[in-house]
This record gives sequence, C-alpha cells and structure tokens, in this order.
Amino acid sequence: MSGSWMLGIAVAIVGSVAASGCARIAFYDDPKQFNSDHETGIKIYQTKPYLMVVRTGNKDTPIQGTIIYLPDMKDPVYAKAWSGIGTSNLQITLSNGILSTVGQTVDSKVPETMTAIGSMISSLASAAETGSGVYHAQGTDMGEQAKLLQTTKEDMKRQVDTARTHNLFSVNVLNAIFDPAKKSGVVRQLDDAYDLLNAPGAEAHRDEIVTLLTQAADQFDKIDLGEGGSGEAQNVRTILKNDMTVVGLILKKLTGGDQKPPAPPIVQLYEIDNSSGKLVLTPVQIPGLQ
Repeated sequence: MSGSWMLGIAVAIVGSVAASGCARIAFYDDPKQFNSDHETGIKIYQTKPYLMVVRTGNKDTPIQGTIIYLPDMKDPVYAKAWSGIGTSNLQITLSNGILSTVGQTVDSKVPETMTAIGSMISSLASAAETGSGVYHAQGTDMGEQAKLLQTTKEDMKRQVDTARTHNLFSVNVLNAIFDPAKKSGVVRQLDDAYDLLNAPGAEAHRDEIVTLLTQAADQFDKIDLGEGGSGEAQNVRTILKNDMTVVGLILKKLTGGDQKPPAPPIVQLYEIDNSSGKLVLTPVQIPGLQ
C-alpha cells in the first residue's frame, strides 16, 4: 500500500470527524434555521435588567431600589442539542423559561430574579392588606388608655350614685347607664373593656376592646337624659356626657380615627438600557399599580 494512498484515507477520516464535530448545544434566534416549518429546539427567554423602585411612605426608608432581571418575551432564543463523537454530558436547565444552567455554568441572575419577584409580590400583598383592612394606630400606650378609662368609668358610677340619691333621673335611665344589682348598662361594658385593656397582652384584644367601647357609646346615645331640671341634674348630665366624650377619644386612640392610614407603597419599574453607551431608564407600565 503506497504512502500517498494511506495519506488519502487519513485525510478522509479526519474530514469525517471534523464534519461530525463534538457534542454541543447550539443556540439560535431563528426558529426556521434548520429548515423546519415549526420551532425546533427548546424556547428560552433571555433576561433583561430592570430597576424596581418602591416608594414605601416610611420616613426611615422612603425609597427602596432593587435591580432585577426579567425574561425578555419579545426575543426568545432556541436551544438544540447536537450529538457528536463519544459520550456527552451536556445539560441545560431552565427556571420559568429562563436559562439557568448550561453544563456546569450557572447564571446567578435567575435566583436573583425569583427573589426580586417574590419581594415585589410581598410588597403588593402588604399594600393590598393595608388598603382593605382596618387601620390600627401603631404605638398606642395601652396602659395609659387603661388608666384614663378607669378614671372615666368610676366617675360615671359616682354620678349615677348621686343621681339615685337625689332622684335626679328616672330609675330606667339610671339603670341603663349602670345597674349595680344586675351589673349591666353602659358602665358594665366599660368595665369589661377596662379589664381587657389593663390585662397583660392587651394589644391582642384591641378589636374586642374597640367593640365594647363602641357598643357602650351607641347605648349611651340612645339614653334620654332630658333637659333642664335642677342645677344638680344639669351638672350630672353634663359630667356624664363629658365622660362619654373621653370614651370617644380613647376609641380614636385605639383605632387611629384621628390619624390618616398610611398610603400603600407605590411600585415603579424601569427598563435599563445602556446599549448606546448612555444609561437610559424607560418607565414600564404595571397594570393595576399605575
């Protein structure tokens, strides 16, 4: 066998190996690149950087900014595995359509994206809860309100005792305010509210306390104390009304009625583009938030 003939065979073998190539994963952006009428390979979305700005309304941290990466739905790419000579351990891993792993190469932007999206959802959930729930004043001194309520209800009891002693109002009217025998009436509800307000962990019973105080105020408004009468009757009537005014102030403290509820956070998203050599932030509309 001549040397030139052997050389020809070697060249042919090398050419065949070169044509076969090594195992690989090809990426392309044209779904018909391989002469197919349908998309070939796996559709993958590349990531684009965005700036998420949250205006919290919190005086300590009024604005929070986070760089997040979201899938570019407009320009997908496709991945196709090609076999070659020998064995292949090439792998690709996707997370919500975003490429996260090729072989042993990991795109750290994917976990960042998922974390940022989770943070956005948490922010929106908090905003929805603030907007739909009942706003409670934060930082209310429950002990201080308990002392004020105790002074108020005990004063009402004294006024009722004075009115009974001097027959200033009818028995039905006085029993509606406080009936010591049956332990009922407006003051009884104030007693129950005080017991909760003065107990350890009063904050956990805030709603129940508010309900009791509200019921007491509504019941008092239905009591006809009349008008005129002796000077003593007028004095007792005025004091009782003033006491219930204090109860109303305690209610405001507990419910934030004298405060405006915090505004829900404003979330803004900006697309980041520096392809022209200049940093450009383009606002992105978020349905339901803007």
